[in-house]
Amino acid sequence: MKQSPIAAIAACLLALVAAAPAWAQDLWINEFHYDNDGGDVGEFVEVVVADSVGTAPASIEVVLYNGSNGTSYGTHSLDTFTATTVSGFTIYDKAISGIQNGGPDGIALVEGGALVQFLSYEGSFTATDGPASGSTSTDIGVSEGGGTAVGQSLQLGGSGSSYGDFTWSAPAAETPGAVNNGQTLTTTAPDIPTVTSTTPANGDTGVAVTTTLTIDFSEAVDATASAASLDCGGNAQSFSGLPVTGVTQIVLTPDVDLPAVESCTATLVAAEIEDGDGNTLAQDFSWSFQTDPGVLEIWQIQGAGAASPFVGQVVTTEGNVVTAVGPEGFFIQTPDARADASVDTSNGIYVYTGTAPTVTVGDVVNVEGEIVEYFDFTEFSNNPIVTVSSGGATLPTAVVFDANVPSSDPNAPSCAIEFECYEGMRISLPEGMVSSGNQGFGNEPLAEVSVKAGSERAFREPGILEPGLPGLPVWDGNPEVFEISPAALGLPATALFGGTRVQAEGVLGYSFGDYELWPSSLTVLDEPTLPGPVPAPQAGDVAIGSINVLRLFDDIDDPGIDEPVESTAVYEARLARFADHIVNAMNAPAVIAFQEVEKQGVLDDLAAEVATLDATLSYSSELIEGNDVGGIDVGYLVRSDVTVLGVDQLGEAEILDYDGSLLHDRPPLLLEARFTDGDDTLDVNLLVVHNRSLGGIDGSEAERIKTKRLKQAQSIAQMVQDLQTGQPNVPVVVIGDFNAYEFTDGYVDVVGQVAGTAVDADNEFWEAPITSPAMQIVTETLPQAERYSFVFQGQAQALDHALLSQSARPYLVSAAYTRGNADAPESYEETPPTGEEDLGMTDHDSLVIQLSIALEPLFQDRFESN
Repeated sequence: MKQSPIAAIAACLLALVAAAPAWAQDLWINEFHYDNDGGDVGEFVEVVVADSVGTAPASIEVVLYNGSNGTSYGTHSLDTFTATTVSGFTIYDKAISGIQNGGPDGIALVEGGALVQFLSYEGSFTATDGPASGSTSTDIGVSEGGGTAVGQSLQLGGSGSSYGDFTWSAPAAETPGAVNNGQTLTTTAPDIPTVTSTTPANGDTGVAVTTTLTIDFSEAVDATASAASLDCGGNAQSFSGLPVTGVTQIVLTPDVDLPAVESCTATLVAAEIEDGDGNTLAQDFSWSFQTDPGVLEIWQIQGAGAASPFVGQVVTTEGNVVTAVGPEGFFIQTPDARADASVDTSNGIYVYTGTAPTVTVGDVVNVEGEIVEYFDFTEFSNNPIVTVSSGGATLPTAVVFDANVPSSDPNAPSCAIEFECYEGMRISLPEGMVSSGNQGFGNEPLAEVSVKAGSERAFREPGILEPGLPGLPVWDGNPEVFEISPAALGLPATALFGGTRVQAEGVLGYSFGDYELWPSSLTVLDEPTLPGPVPAPQAGDVAIGSINVLRLFDDIDDPGIDEPVESTAVYEARLARFADHIVNAMNAPAVIAFQEVEKQGVLDDLAAEVATLDATLSYSSELIEGNDVGGIDVGYLVRSDVTVLGVDQLGEAEILDYDGSLLHDRPPLLLEARFTDGDDTLDVNLLVVHNRSLGGIDGSEAERIKTKRLKQAQSIAQMVQDLQTGQPNVPVVVIGDFNAYEFTDGYVDVVGQVAGTAVDADNEFWEAPITSPAMQIVTETLPQAERYSFVFQGQAQALDHALLSQSARPYLVSAAYTRGNADAPESYEETPPTGEEDLGMTDHDSLVIQLSIALEPLFQDRFESN
């Protein structure tokens, strides 16, 4: 916050008072009452402190002494007293019951541990402890003697400014917190000179580079040649005009003109300025101002830092080319001939007009206006003045985003602050891969998409987001990823799916914490065919699927459960979309494992909806309510040609030792299934899981979340091991939303812990794997480009997995994710365009694996040979 000259002077004066030295007897005991004619009623002590003391009340204490043995019996800090301000003084009083009488007894006044006064009544004595230890008290010469009426006290009278100016009087009407009867306080504090004004004033902008500096004082002062200094951008300036004697104004003339485009700070050194009585300034005094930048280039306005050095100032730039026009502003860029040679400073900037601009692309303009960092986006704002000097100019050369720019190395970017150095400039993207579908907002359902230059999309990689933790894998965060906001400059809002290749030209804008390419042209080069179904099972094969249905709740309000209640129309529409997905994208697997479904009745409704699409498909549901406070569960739909041998919820009562809470919010559900094809049968122990998410893993609950993720994985691993040990020849398949990658996130390798492959050195939290022999992570068998089921912040990643026991692995034929959910615009989850209801119904792609029933496992290895 900028400080006004008046505020700066006031601050200086306050500091002057605080730093002024104390002089003799500027605090004293002024009045007290210790002995009524009767009980201990109305007793008190009053202390006067001159404002010149400048010591915090907490460091001043009243200590009561018993004269019979010289020991202290009570200490009272002045900050517990009531304060009353009198010109030049503060009167402190406090009611204290039980003050000793029958004397001699005494009162000591202490400042910062040092004894200031040691007074006594009814005689003198020597203190044996406390701050007055070894000192003999001074008897004030008057006493109350047991006959004093309530409401009277001993008090000082007379006129003066220190203790020695007054005398103690016999008991009289008490005046706690006020000047005593017959007492006049006079101020004799030294008159310390102060700064009353400066030119330029503190916070001034647009100061001429040829200016002189003047400093006015409250009285005549002397100043040595070293009394003042001036620092402009790290360049110290020297002066003429010093030393001076007996002046109320110092005039400083810099030996050279002040540098342009700089913030300057002038400083007066207290020890080198004093008045005729030898009193110096209380402390050094400084003030700052901004020199007039004149006409600036855009790269000067932008600067090399994260923010413009001219924020809050009105500046002018001339002769720049309009490169793009939007609905509420336009971009300008320095012509190539005047462009800055430094890659660290941008040559472009946004001019916010608030209404439709009157300029066109190619105009050459002058702009004068205030520089604002609008949520970190540098722009001219607050009604800038725009003048068009000509039109039809050649546009400045665009920065090409490619394999090298922006840099993919967070520690070695193309410029000092990646993206910031291109802010507002023309950008050309010959080829880019959309990594995530459009973000969606209430008034903008098709907003930004994440993009990576080139033909490959951005994937989550192993490790902790940089800078990471020492000794653990580090993920660089894919710093080269940026956003495209298709409609930012007025182009039509365009639905863009993950996996779409685009070409674009435009300017680099900034919104909601992310840099965005605001395109003036956008071309789709290639887009995926969606929805993308998985292969249909071959004869003798059986398919097992898994899908996270994104909180599939019905239209019934269940008593006692805190749940969202969908409208009937929304619920029926969601059922229809998921039924279509099961039949046409998943190819109606024999068993489907579900995550985030409300209850068994919802699965029954979904089974009925599937039957309306294909009457030959008959599914039954299996679900046991779990522990999730949000009401979501895991469950199954089982096709009628599958025999259910058993269903069991595992680990539902297990406790997380970290805090005594339940370990499994959605306890794993075991389905013992028998698949039949003619005379061939295959029994499988199928375990659906939905583990604790990564949300909050780097926040205040980090340790608990990491511990829970590890303990859940260990618990599931033990379930697998029990199944492998109890039924060694029965294949085990663990499937579902693991909320974890096929590799370590650097904190906990959840999938690796279940599979039995986690490595100690790669994880912050780790325990020895339980599963032996280790399981196969099916995701690792897929091509690299297909290893994703979810997209988060522009990064494709696999959260949905299937793990196969050693006994299951020979039966594996194929595995695939459906496509069209994770890659769809966010708004499709609620309101897909007509005809595209089969896209984006949830934020996860579903997973389908196929196992062979017909072939003996000893001779079958079709999947690995492909």
